Amino acid sequence: MDLEAMRRLTQNMENVNEGTNDSGISEYEAIELNRRGNESYRKHNYGEAFELWLKSAKAGYSWAMYNVANAYQWGEGTPQNDKEAFKWFKKAAECGNVESMFQVGIYYYRGEHVEKDVFQSFAWCKKAAENGVVNAMNWVGNFYEEGEGVRQNLQEALEWYKKSADGGNIYALVHMGMMYAKENGIGVISNKAISIMDEAIKESKETGDSELIR
Repeated sequence: MDLEAMRRLTQNMENVNEGTNDSGISEYEAIELNRRGNESYRKHNYGEAFELWLKSAKAGYSWAMYNVANAYQWGEGTPQNDKEAFKWFKKAAECGNVESMFQVGIYYYRGEHVEKDVFQSFAWCKKAAENGVVNAMNWVGNFYEEGEGVRQNLQEALEWYKKSADGGNIYALVHMGMMYAKENGIGVISNKAISIMDEAIKESKETGDSELIR
């Protein structure tokens, strides 16, 4: 991706997509519709929740867009449709919804219902990470470690893994331990790797994440 294309991408992500609200629903009403949708979802009334979220989303409320995207992604209250899920995640991300930014990054990385683009994937994930999305921080660390979508930078990778781990992401702890164990040019003794991996195993036992303790 050339510098001009990257500039346009960044500008698009920073701009709020104001769009056109022809629904006649006010911002307050849109927020209230989304809240009612959340209540219906908690009561397992998924169809009702989806309809409320969709009305709110069409009125421009980004969290409702995120909820609609998730409903399409998991087939809750509406037939499962990844293409629609990506469309709504993208709309929400362009409106500044940080969780949606991360989801858009994942879609670009996997090439699901959009052409695979690791540069866009990195850009969206980094935007989410910079706005506090802990799982996105772990992904950004991996991008830097592997040199995908960005120039490889092991120190940056370690810093992003640490931020994610500090936020409670156990997998980031594992990545940190593996980096130290391999001594990827960071120059830290292997005792550090052992300490970090022990911490990750302890965390996985406490949270019941069996994937890390097999």
